[in-house]
Amino acid sequence: MHRFLNAFFFLLAAGCLAAATGMPAFHDGEGYLTADYCLLISLVIASLLVVTGWRTRYREAATWFALFIFGQGIILQLIDAGTSIHYQHSRLINGIETINEAVLLVLLIFQAIAVAGGLRKKYKIIGLWINKRLGYTRALALFIMSVILSTFPSRELHLFAYELIITAVILATQVACLVLGALSLPARESSIFAARVNRFLEQGKSTAGLDHLAIGCAIWVVCIASILSLFSYERHPHLADEVAYIYHANYFAEGQMGTAAPPVPEAFETYLVDCEGERCISPVPPGWPAVLAVGTLAGANWLVNPLLSGLNVILLFMLLQRLYGRYAARLGVLLVAAAPWYLLMSMNFMTHTFSLTCTLVAALSVMQMYKHHNSMWGIPGGIAIGLLSLTRPLEGLMVATVLGLAGLFIRGRRFRLAPVIVLASTSMIVGSIVLPYNEALTGDPLKFPIMAYADKALGAGINSLGFGPDKGVTWGGLDPFPGHGLPDVLVNAGLNLSAMNIEMFGWSIGSLLPIIIFLVLRPVRKIKYVDRWMLFFIAVIFGFQSLYWFSGGPDFGARYYYLAVIPLIALTVQALRELGHTVTRNDISPSMLPASILVGVLVLNIGALTNFLPWRAIDKYHHYLGMRPDIRTLISEKNLGADLLLINGKDHPDLNSALVYTSLDPYGNSPVIALDKNVAVRQRLLTAYPDRRVWLIDGPTRTGAGYRVTAGPLNSSDLRY
Repeated sequence: MHRFLNAFFFLLAAGCLAAATGMPAFHDGEGYLTADYCLLISLVIASLLVVTGWRTRYREAATWFALFIFGQGIILQLIDAGTSIHYQHSRLINGIETINEAVLLVLLIFQAIAVAGGLRKKYKIIGLWINKRLGYTRALALFIMSVILSTFPSRELHLFAYELIITAVILATQVACLVLGALSLPARESSIFAARVNRFLEQGKSTAGLDHLAIGCAIWVVCIASILSLFSYERHPHLADEVAYIYHANYFAEGQMGTAAPPVPEAFETYLVDCEGERCISPVPPGWPAVLAVGTLAGANWLVNPLLSGLNVILLFMLLQRLYGRYAARLGVLLVAAAPWYLLMSMNFMTHTFSLTCTLVAALSVMQMYKHHNSMWGIPGGIAIGLLSLTRPLEGLMVATVLGLAGLFIRGRRFRLAPVIVLASTSMIVGSIVLPYNEALTGDPLKFPIMAYADKALGAGINSLGFGPDKGVTWGGLDPFPGHGLPDVLVNAGLNLSAMNIEMFGWSIGSLLPIIIFLVLRPVRKIKYVDRWMLFFIAVIFGFQSLYWFSGGPDFGARYYYLAVIPLIALTVQALRELGHTVTRNDISPSMLPASILVGVLVLNIGALTNFLPWRAIDKYHHYLGMRPDIRTLISEKNLGADLLLINGKDHPDLNSALVYTSLDPYGNSPVIALDKNVAVRQRLLTAYPDRRVWLIDGPTRTGAGYRVTAGPLNSSDLRY
């Protein structure tokens, strides 16, 4: 009967969620789901936890975990992230502005009161563990560090201080709620559950190949990333960089090194598209556009990153298995498959997923050199590093530095430096492809198109690496201080650490908390050799990125530091092992995780997948920065062929969002999309395209919603003055 009731409530919950998708209360004026719907998901999941555990010995634990899940849902509703460029902050720092915010705040207060009541019964056990394992001083320092990492810095110091207090209360409540749930688990049933999970994670540990779990996680990631790309991202670029990559990939797919310059260049001007003389190019490095061009040829460029993300799961499994064993590898791929940062990055058109692929291949190649003592395994690694240098040159240098140093510890067949020489020479041969490419575009093999463009568009040397008063651009306040110096380095590092802590796993207690506890519990001298390499890799990433004035912005978390996914997953697995060995009262193997840790991680990931992931996908990345695929829909619905579409609005997002659907050939048979800047530009366009039908379209900045046709089809003669 209990199982029957559980099944009934699950079906009822699914029906309620499905029915709610049709309710106007959860939709905006255009009919799209709003972030409020995510709170309903949170409430349903919390209710199911309570119902499932109600007539079992898990009742108390299920209640605490339900309160934790619903608490995270409420917290997210009180965060201002949104679709504009800014780092997220608590809405409460500006006071309570709506009735909804007041109700949510009251619910959070009730959660805090409930947690305080629960702590009265368990504080002795918790206090004893803290005193024995950490000490109150270190525990307090750890908590303060977690609060700071969970809060993005603000220019207004008083608001930053206020937000730190809010974050401290929320973090303490969520951590306490999770701990109370873990302490309430029934010992016998939990031990059985933990034994089964540990046996599953150790399954097949003697084999060296892949297993069904890694493949299953890869398929899951591809499916989730594809769904996100289809519904949240709408198979459409949302950043100016992505527009440039797609434009670049489109002419690569046609076997071209650029496109013919349009007859009225100022009507097509956009960021990262450079028109000089009779040719237009995208100055971004060619590696990623070349890969994206494969998807363009297949008619599905939006699937390239989802597929690469699935491949990366398998590569990560192989790397972790060689470094840490099968148990850690299985746990690692489970974590990455539930990581919102990884899943959301996998849905876009950016370079970072491919950079991760190259890094993983290079790392596996070095591991094979270690295993077989054969320098020839450095060839695939060198190819991967070379491709990475053609995609994100600074990251290519980072990976070459770390793996080159690692290669010094490998003995080749003939002499000690052979592995490094093979790795380095192969990467340089592949990377040298950029020299003739540079010469073809800039006339100088050592002058990169992106630097030539930046010098022309922003000012000589402003966008280059290094320090000084002449570095950096305002870019809407994203550059912390004028120039680039130590204050910028510290602020940028803080911003990216906070982004990692918030975005990586989407845990309301902080994604980096287990690693911080791990570093506190285990002295540096006792940290394993392989873990030191992981920490070194993170340090190299931060060190190299400190040479650049820009933090990477709030787009997709710490995206410039995305390669840190590898060491973050590895160190989190190690941290969970260390924490598990510390909290258990039994003398079990350090490789095994007790039920409290396993269930805690499960609840955290349920919260991430049902709270954080849909909230981020709906609240931020849907129509992010005003970028929308409406022009694609208009072209399809109205069967627009060789027409001239004049966009009334700004270059970003109005022109940028439409430009990827324009004809590469300015006189081809596809639609030509241009910005209707002023009367003079319009007249020149009409003169250049006298025989085309003309459509006048207002962009999102004019309509406050999507693109809207205001007139058309018209003849060119009808619009001439």
